[in-house]
Amino acid sequence: MTPSPSTLAQQTPRPPARASASGPRVGTRRRARPLWMVLPVAALGLMGAHPAPKGTEVTVAAGHNLAEYRTRSATPGYRYVANGLAVHVGGRVRFDNNLTIVAQVDADNGIVTGIEQTTIAQPGQGRQAPSHVGDVLWNGATAMRVGWHDGIIGGEAGVAMVGMPETDQILRPSAMGWVGVPSLVYAWGSTHAGPITRATALNEPFMGLGHRSEHLTLWWGTHVVGRLQNLPWSYAPIPDPLPGASIDPAAVPYIVGATVQVNPGVRLGLEYGTGDGRPEQTIPDSRLSLVVHVEGDDRGMR
Repeated sequence: MTPSPSTLAQQTPRPPARASASGPRVGTRRRARPLWMVLPVAALGLMGAHPAPKGTEVTVAAGHNLAEYRTRSATPGYRYVANGLAVHVGGRVRFDNNLTIVAQVDADNGIVTGIEQTTIAQPGQGRQAPSHVGDVLWNGATAMRVGWHDGIIGGEAGVAMVGMPETDQILRPSAMGWVGVPSLVYAWGSTHAGPITRATALNEPFMGLGHRSEHLTLWWGTHVVGRLQNLPWSYAPIPDPLPGASIDPAAVPYIVGATVQVNPGVRLGLEYGTGDGRPEQTIPDSRLSLVVHVEGDDRGMR
C-alpha cells in the first residue's frame, strides 16, 4: 500500500487504484478485516457511549488501527494507508448528585504502508509526497466533558482537541448520551467521545443499542451520516439534506463489542469497528481493541 514521489509527479492522474494494508496497489477492492494484532495489555475501559456507574472509572483501551487518509493539497494530492497501534486513556467520575466529569487522552502511531498520487500537479505548484512508505507518524487527541447520569438516562457534552494526519489541531464537539433500561436495552449516541484515532470514520457521530447486566455488556452502533445518506430520500416529502455521493451501503461504518464480568467490577472483552468515512475511500478504516472495564465503586447504576 509505492512508487517514488519523483516518479509519481510525472504520472497522468487516474481514478484511485484499490489498495490494501499489505501492498501499494491491487486491482480489486479488498474490504480488509485486520485481525493480525491486538496489543496484549490490560485495557481499562468500555468503548462507545454507555451508562455511567456510581463512582469512578479509569479507562485504557489499546489495539490495532488501520486508516486511509489524503493530503490537503490538491496539486498534487496523495492518498495514504497506515497501520499502527492506538491507545486511549481516560477517567470518569459520577458523584452522588449524578454530576459526571470525564477527561481522556488518545495517541496512535501509523506506519505508512501505501501511497498513491491522486491528482496531477499544476505548473509551478508540484510538490513531493510529504510522507513515504515506512514513515512512522504520531497523532493524538484530548477531550473533556461534563454531564449527568441517572438510572434510565444520561449524557455528557464538551470539546475535543484533535490532531490527525494532514490537519492542524482542531476543536470538535465531544458528546455522548443514552436512554433506556440498561439491564434490558438502551439506545445511545456519541461523537468524539470514545477512542479518537486516525481511523476517523469511527470518531464521527454514531448511534446504536446496548445492554448492560450484572455479568454481560453488549453494544452495537452505526455511522449516523452514512445511514442518513442511504435512506430513500427520493420518496420523502422533504429534500435530501445530504446531497451528493453517498457511502456504499455495504461500507457504512459500524462498531460491535462485548464484555463479560471476570471479577466483581471488572469486565473483559473486545470491540471491533470498520467502515468507509467518504465515498471515494478504497480501504476501510478499522479498529480492533482489547477491552477491560473496571469500576471503582460497587454501587452500580443507581
